[in-house]
Amino acid sequence: MIKKTAKTEQMLEILRQNFTDEDYKEYILGNLKMKDVYKKYEVNQNAMDYFFAEKGYIKRSTLRKENIKIDIFNPVNTPEAAYILGFYVADGCLNGNKFVITLNEKDKEILEKIRDYMSPITKLIYKKETINKQGIVSHPMYSFAFSCKEIVNNLEELGLGKNKTYLSKSIKNVVPKELMWDFIRGYWDGDGCISSSNVTKNVKETSYNYINIGFTIISKDPNILNEMNEFFIEEGINTHVYPDNKGNYLVGTHSKPEVEKIYNKLYTSSNLFMERKRTKFNEIMATSR
Repeated sequence: MIKKTAKTEQMLEILRQNFTDEDYKEYILGNLKMKDVYKKYEVNQNAMDYFFAEKGYIKRSTLRKENIKIDIFNPVNTPEAAYILGFYVADGCLNGNKFVITLNEKDKEILEKIRDYMSPITKLIYKKETINKQGIVSHPMYSFAFSCKEIVNNLEELGLGKNKTYLSKSIKNVVPKELMWDFIRGYWDGDGCISSSNVTKNVKETSYNYINIGFTIISKDPNILNEMNEFFIEEGINTHVYPDNKGNYLVGTHSKPEVEKIYNKLYTSSNLFMERKRTKFNEIMATSR
């Protein structure tokens, strides 16, 4: 800190009279910016540094770093870490030293759960709806992003770093078998689909009506889907990997008994999942019985 001057002491007195513990709480939550405090009370960073030292306050940047689970993926040894890794591989990215997941505002709840486990005092950033020059609408989004070199470096070492969409990815030696369902649930919440449709099948002169159920996970990388497929088969579930017509690959099944097996495994004793997708899965399984 710069040497305390008479002017600094005057600013300190202003802060003592006006900056409350409630203001500090709002600052820690990210709702109060220091630049707004500087402007409102006509104080500077030096005065604020003295004030924080006097009150025993910890800076938000320091507190945030202390609360980040920097070893979350080193190794992957909890259900939460496996789920978040799956979600990140499906729908997250790295931007410099930042770990980033951005979702539609309707899925804010799962982003909050991931945030609360990884970096609890990081504030979610709201991005309003936009329309580009081509008329394409981008719906309102929430972004969870924080800087952590340790996590970024760890993901790079695992082959799950920048531009991971186009990498050949393997999680065989990353995620233990006992946590694979958590990883798959995270990946499915990020890039999976459960669907049902009424189908009429004509056999000779007889028509049969039935409900077709499909469980699929999509990726541009067939390797990671092949590893999931091997795991499904080991679990006694018949799935297969196949390409679509857009350069992607899918793993899944349209067999109702096999989908039911996946459903039972996917949500057994789970504590982290996207509520919207679980509700839809529940509804489809209930109506198909």
